[in-house]
Amino acid sequence: DLFALDLDSYRYCGVNMTGFRILNTENLHVASIIEKWSMERLQASPSADSGLLDGIMTTDAALTYDAVHIVSMSYQRAPQMTVNSLQCHRHKPWRFGSRFMNFIKEAQWEGLTGRIVFNKSTGLRTDFDLDVVSLKEEGLEKIGTWDTINGLNITEISRGRGSNITDSLTNRSLIVTTVLEEPYVMFKKSDKPLSGNDRFEGYCIDLLKELSSILGFVYDIQLTQDGKYGTADDKGQWNGMVKELIDHVSSLGILDKILTSFCL
Repeated sequence: DLFALDLDSYRYCGVNMTGFRILNTENLHVASIIEKWSMERLQASPSADSGLLDGIMTTDAALTYDAVHIVSMSYQRAPQMTVNSLQCHRHKPWRFGSRFMNFIKEAQWEGLTGRIVFNKSTGLRTDFDLDVVSLKEEGLEKIGTWDTINGLNITEISRGRGSNITDSLTNRSLIVTTVLEEPYVMFKKSDKPLSGNDRFEGYCIDLLKELSSILGFVYDIQLTQDGKYGTADDKGQWNGMVKELIDHVSSLGILDKILTSFCL
């Protein structure tokens, strides 16, 4: 149920989040049923087993819907079957049980979760499709499919420059804020006067230089005005490096972690 979760906190941080979706939401008939289900459940009394997650039909609810429909279809094909009362403490099975199971195994239907076909020997569902979805800045997008015959097929078209965070850094000039802390960020010892980025050395400085080389951005390192990483007061107001990122005074913060304004 990845599609029903609030993923806004991860959309702009460059997180690689990929999942599968069995609900065929691109089918108009399926979409209308899901919408009707969601509206009816929202109007009903709140329940832990409402089949909704953040107002959207869950995968479990869709699978249950399809299962009930398959059982109903199978029963309609065998109206002559009757059900007698059974004793709970006895192990005598329903006399039509195996026959009814055969009807279920032979059933086929285009359900909410796609094509439904069963293996007649094992009774397991076969020949179904899954959508492969990935989290982008715009939200979850379908990037491919998986099925039992062809396996994984990625159909995502290469995105143009500027379509994600790493691409959009190319040729950008960033203001990088930091705090002095050995061995991550230190003033470089030199007999000659140093200026600009040459004033600093350390692990974070080396990491920043390598990222710049890979992603193609240029940067100007500045120390935070108050020399603090950042803490929030009782009113939720931040100081230090975090405040400068929130206020967009700087684009990137480096310390023993890396902070960006995208993640705040």
